[in-house]
Amino acid sequence: MSYTKDQMIAIGGKEWTKSDGTVRVYLNRIDNLIGLHVERYKSGNICYAELLGEKISNRRAAQIMSSEVYWEGGEIHTDIDPRYIDAVMHGIVCEVAEYAE
Repeated sequence: MSYTKDQMIAIGGKEWTKSDGTVRVYLNRIDNLIGLHVERYKSGNICYAELLGEKISNRRAAQIMSSEVYWEGGEIHTDIDPRYIDAVMHGIVCEVAEYAE
């Protein structure tokens, strides 16, 4: 599925232009897109994490949250663990559909 820059910005993306003029829109709140719930200690470290209601390791949650998801040229690009790509795409589809309403 192809998306527009405006759709990505509307769901919370931040626009960035490369030196060659290519436009990217970064989706920084990946936890919201895939249903990741994280609780933290006062230090900021993760003390508990759930993905779609199922407990996952704190390390896995940190890896997911540090993944890049961005739009460029109508397509979504990511370096997230392949196990979570479907969840990211589903989250984007849902967010775009909600924006369209």
